[in-house]
Amino acid sequence: IGMMTKIRDEITGEVRNDGTIRKTLTKRDKEKLDEAHEINKKILIAAGANPKTILKGIYESGHPCCTAPIGKIVDENQETEIKGLFVSDTSIFPSPLGMPPILTIVAFSKRLSRYLLSCA
Repeated sequence: IGMMTKIRDEITGEVRNDGTIRKTLTKRDKEKLDEAHEINKKILIAAGANPKTILKGIYESGHPCCTAPIGKIVDENQETEIKGLFVSDTSIFPSPLGMPPILTIVAFSKRLSRYLLSCA
């Protein structure tokens, strides 16, 4: 049986000119993940798992975000400095959510669509 842990990580990393992403975890991020691993381990042992079979996986980042935060790169209407260029994805988040972002993305997209319709 596997368990996955999600944390609200600190804002680090970069989007490179070639389009690749480099994400690093801070010391605090790693501490949070290690703490979560110990909690998961206790849960698995309580459920009857053999402690010798419990392995710790690799650190991964699942939902990169915050590369064009509202108030810095996009304005309150999600528009960039380039008139008519709007952004509606996780890059506009001001900070990581620490949970799946789909509902927040949908909310921002609905908000943007209403704004664009009002401008038409």
